[in-house]
Amino acid sequence: MKFPTITSSNTIALLAIVLSCLLSVFSISTNPLLNDDAYGYLRAAEIFNSAGIDAVLDSYGWYGYSILIALADLILPGSLLLAAHLLNTASFALLVFSFIKISCEFSSDQSHQQRIQCFAAATILAFPLLNEMRFFLIRDFAFWAFTLLSLQQLIVYQRNGLLRSAICWSLAVLIAILFRLEGILLAIFVPFSLLLGTTANKGKRFLTLISVLFASILLVLMLAFLLQINLLELMQYAYRYYLPQLFNLGTVLTDSALNVNTALFTVENFPGTDNVGYGLMIAIFAYFFTVVANLVNALSVPFTVLLLFAAWHGHLHLPHKIRWLLLSYIACTLLGLLLFLFIMHFLTQRYAALLCILLLTLVPGALNSMYEKALANHSTKRFLYMLGIFCVYFSGDSLISFGYSQHYLKEASDWSVSNLPAATNLHTNHYAIAYNSKRIEAYDKISLSAANTITQSKPGDYLMLAVRQSENEIRALLDANQQLQLITRFSNTRGDEVRVYQQQ
Repeated sequence: MKFPTITSSNTIALLAIVLSCLLSVFSISTNPLLNDDAYGYLRAAEIFNSAGIDAVLDSYGWYGYSILIALADLILPGSLLLAAHLLNTASFALLVFSFIKISCEFSSDQSHQQRIQCFAAATILAFPLLNEMRFFLIRDFAFWAFTLLSLQQLIVYQRNGLLRSAICWSLAVLIAILFRLEGILLAIFVPFSLLLGTTANKGKRFLTLISVLFASILLVLMLAFLLQINLLELMQYAYRYYLPQLFNLGTVLTDSALNVNTALFTVENFPGTDNVGYGLMIAIFAYFFTVVANLVNALSVPFTVLLLFAAWHGHLHLPHKIRWLLLSYIACTLLGLLLFLFIMHFLTQRYAALLCILLLTLVPGALNSMYEKALANHSTKRFLYMLGIFCVYFSGDSLISFGYSQHYLKEASDWSVSNLPAATNLHTNHYAIAYNSKRIEAYDKISLSAANTITQSKPGDYLMLAVRQSENEIRALLDANQQLQLITRFSNTRGDEVRVYQQQ
């Protein structure tokens, strides 16, 4: 059993893009809720369309993603929300295309390109972490997409040394920075990876790339000056929670080390509670372990096992010239994760997504190497069956929700639109209800506390309070409040509710 031959080199990539768009449509249509961050982006886009960029910058600071959504809404038909989903769908399509192209660049054997494209498409389209977030409105999708595009263009630039490839890399990195400032690490450190390879004229290519990058930055600064935008101030505002901690990283690490000592040791016994060196070593080890554990969790155990198996059996083949480029991207991403963990002391799977995607670019080549071995052993049918089982497993894991239904929240929102009197005030502690009810202007600024929401209401006002099954204290508070008249409620099978009250 062999792979069918496809005449066009881009056919597989185009089919993967179409399938990615269909997966996005399916995910968006089957998930009634947005992520919490989405409402801030949508509100900032509304303000941009109604009051201009100054109002957005004054209220929200660094919100380039929201401005892009607003501009797309001016061009595309439909609502602001539809424009945002279309942008995210396009970002996913670019991510898929760049991933496939990078995977092909990692193979020096042109006769295997179509097969590697198939493996690459299957890998990125079946990756659960991405599919589970397809209905989100977050700037990360575009950041990941343009980061991958910049890596692909850097590989091309290393191969051909053409100025246009250097310009494309520079533009892709700067656009990535527009969505997330972590891209600055790529701009600072990645160019030096050109000096580590064996490419001819690597010094000249390094200087050319740096020159193009500086010229691009200068153009951005000039444009910001003409538009009277203070980029430094915006960057400081965007990272207002992180920069103070980052600038005092030594103090932060010292405090962490002392806290570890206090938790583990006593004052009178070795090493004591004030030995910063021991505490810091333990803390750093814990940070690295946390990043690795978070990475495995985000990557999924099957993909982790596959990568480890491929590395152990020598299936990870990467040209030496390209190796340093990929490692520089992985190192910058890992550095960003560690710095965030050092200063904020938590991580989520979403933050590890870019590192996962970079590691996954090794999978298509590994699968191709395994297929070649299976071909030599006359066991390709078994290999393809196993590959199909994994694809079905990953697709089911990422596209089928096994949690409790959230449709009761949409039912509550629809009820508010159809049944609440026109001239009434509504208060809620849930973003989706505030947004979908069309009655709360600053829907992204509501309090998520039911108790605070009650105190903000006045006699005659309506309250739609989301109460989780485990929130027994809130339930008791609501049941004991004689001034709240229960109108109706919506719930799921677990017992999560939206209760509708009127303040007496």
